[in-house]
Amino acid sequence: MTQQDTYDPQFMHYGVKGQQWGVRKRSSSSASKGKAVDPATLSNAQLSSMVRRMKVQKSYSEVANSPKQRSEGKEYAHSLLKSVGTTIATAAIGAAVGFAVNKAMKTRFDTPKKSFAPPLPLRTLTPPLPLGL
Repeated sequence: MTQQDTYDPQFMHYGVKGQQWGVRKRSSSSASKGKAVDPATLSNAQLSSMVRRMKVQKSYSEVANSPKQRSEGKEYAHSLLKSVGTTIATAAIGAAVGFAVNKAMKTRFDTPKKSFAPPLPLRTLTPPLPLGL
């Protein structure tokens, strides 16, 4: 037996030791985003820029998370579609249940009971008699 006969080409990979499934290692650029900054080390321009940015983010989150108000037309259309949809869904469910009950009742009560009568005799292969005889 040669070395080529015993070679089994398989790729084995068991992952990185200690790495959890679905958790990626943090790159160096994303690690610096979460660090807190000491205000004493910043200049007045940098500090005012950060304060402005925080105010803009706060006002945006208030606007984005505020409850949406609909116009009267949209509110009417929404209520109309909701009531029509409920009516149609109720009718469809009622029809489906009625069809299922009807089918179940037919299969239960309309099928004749099997009788154990002997089978009919086989027809013979004789030609029919002429009518003039």
